[in-house]
Amino acid sequence: MKPGQGIEIRIKRMNSEVDIDAITTQAFDGRRQKLKLQDEINATIIEKLDGKGGIELELFPGVSGFLQKERMSFASWYSLVPDKCVGANLRVIVVSMGEAEDLDAIRHFVAEKDILEASARTVCVGENFQGLITGFYPSSEDRKAAFVEFLPGRQGYLSNRYFGSPKTRPTRMKGLRVGQVIDVTIDRVQKAANKYDLRVNFPDLAQIQVGKQYQGIVVGFLPGKYGHARAGAWVEIFPGLRVLLHHSKLSPAELSSLEEGDVLNVVVQSVDRNFEPARIELCRDFTIFAAR
Repeated sequence: MKPGQGIEIRIKRMNSEVDIDAITTQAFDGRRQKLKLQDEINATIIEKLDGKGGIELELFPGVSGFLQKERMSFASWYSLVPDKCVGANLRVIVVSMGEAEDLDAIRHFVAEKDILEASARTVCVGENFQGLITGFYPSSEDRKAAFVEFLPGRQGYLSNRYFGSPKTRPTRMKGLRVGQVIDVTIDRVQKAANKYDLRVNFPDLAQIQVGKQYQGIVVGFLPGKYGHARAGAWVEIFPGLRVLLHHSKLSPAELSSLEEGDVLNVVVQSVDRNFEPARIELCRDFTIFAAR
C-alpha cells in the first residue's frame, strides 16, 4: 500500500459514534508513540522536493517525515534523481517531533544517519579523505577555490594554489566539475569556526602506472634540431611533474599547432626507475582538447 491509496473496508460492528472517536484516538496515540527522538528508521522516499530543499519520507505507514537538504550529505542529495528515487529507502534518525491535532498533518523532522555519525567524529590535520566537489568560489569561470565534502555534512575549502603554477591553475580548475570525487588531505582545522582547509593529493612518481591515461597540460616546448622546429612538448601530467612528449609521438602538423595551455590526453608508455628521477615515456592518445 502507498500513502493516500484508497482501500475498501467493511464495518463489522459499530455501537456508536463515541466508539469511532475512541478508535481514532487510540490509533492516533499508538502511531505517535511508535516514534521517539533519536529513533533510527529505514524510511521510504515519497518525493524529492528541489524547490523546498528536502525529501518527503514515510517513516511508518501513515507517519510522514521531512529530511532537509542540510541534514543529508551532498553525495546522497546529488545521487537522488527526483522521478527515480521514489520508493527507495534511506536510513534516518528522528531529530524533532511534530505536533498536530490532525494525524495526517503531523510532520516529523529527521536527519540522515551518516550526517549525525560524521558530526561526532574528530578530524585531524594530515588525515586523507575521498571528497566530493560541491561547488566553487567564485561560481564564475575564474575559480579561486573548490568546496569539497570530505565527510557527510562536512565541507572544506580547497584553494587553487595546489593546482600547479599560475599558468596552469585556471585550466586545471576549469576541468573540475560538481560531483567529482577527489583525494584531499586536511591541511588546517579552525575548530572555533568549524572550518577546514584542504589540499589535493596528486600521485607521485611511485604511483605512475604504465598504460594509464592522464590528462596533461602543455607548459612549454623543447627546441628542435636538424630541421625540426620543435623536438617535443613538455606536458604537465599533474602539478610538479613535467614529462616530455617526443615529436615522434606526434604528427608534424599536430606538434606545430600545439600552444601552451592546451589539454592533452596522454598515455604512459614506459617508466624506467633505474634513473633518478625516473624516466617516463609518453605516447599520444588520439583525442585533443584545445583549451584556448
